[in-house]
Amino acid sequence: MKVFLTGSSGYIGSALVKALYSNGFKVTACSRSQRPQWCPSEVSWMAKPPRELHANDLKNHDAIIHLAALADAFSESESEIFEINQSLTEHIVESALQAEVPNVVLFSSIKAVSEFSIANNTYPVPVTPYGRSKLAAEQSAKTLLNSSAINLFVLRPAPVYGLPISGNFERLERIVRLGLPLPFGSLTAEKSYLFLGNLIDFVVTLLNGKIDPGTYNLSDKERLTLPDLLRLIGLANGRTLRLFKFSLPLLTPVARLLPNAYVNLLLSDSIVEENIAQKQNRWQPPFTAREGIAQSFGNWIKP
Repeated sequence: MKVFLTGSSGYIGSALVKALYSNGFKVTACSRSQRPQWCPSEVSWMAKPPRELHANDLKNHDAIIHLAALADAFSESESEIFEINQSLTEHIVESALQAEVPNVVLFSSIKAVSEFSIANNTYPVPVTPYGRSKLAAEQSAKTLLNSSAINLFVLRPAPVYGLPISGNFERLERIVRLGLPLPFGSLTAEKSYLFLGNLIDFVVTLLNGKIDPGTYNLSDKERLTLPDLLRLIGLANGRTLRLFKFSLPLLTPVARLLPNAYVNLLLSDSIVEENIAQKQNRWQPPFTAREGIAQSFGNWIKP
């Protein structure tokens, strides 16, 4: 199978390029950046802005995975976010349609639905410009491909962690590495995350034809409270974490130690229900959250 991938130099994209190649797929990796050293020589690298892609670039591919997007950031205007996340998606999908690519895999986000807990049938009510732009991109892709024979897969990952650690997970690791007692023992809100290894396994399973077209919310099986997550990060770092309970009304100023995503959701669950592929036992995450965190934050390797 020949796969075209946008956003190939990004965090998830670079991991996918290497994983798809190692799983026997023929890969065309597209990025604004020049070919990086980590890219296997057998992978075809296209240094081209995704906005400049055309149908001829996509011809003779069995699937396109569209990852290129503007990350969940706060510095860009809403119009800029929509220009990249929705308009670029429309351009890529239209090009795939013209090139008659049989399968389109669109990376969206759980934030296209909600900042809080969701089931598979939860009506999307995104609250941030990023979330609204990702939902608009989903809707555009579905509209464009509605009357075609092309299979559309929409993936909505929960917050993704893995090597290299970055973003909010890197900030949490720094907090753990301080070695100080932390006042978060009272927090019982449960949250869903997604190990990069589980995400890659889902994509490989999908490309191997074992998952039906549709929209999939993706997360690890386990739900973790913030104390659970911090303890597992501590174990991966060889540290015994000291947590104590702190009066919730007094916790807000202390919580400034945490990434913004946690300050906003300290007392609220953010749980992702198992998707239909899991319920039908067509796919199950191969790694537990404990294994994923150990691989990501420590030197532990799954046998």
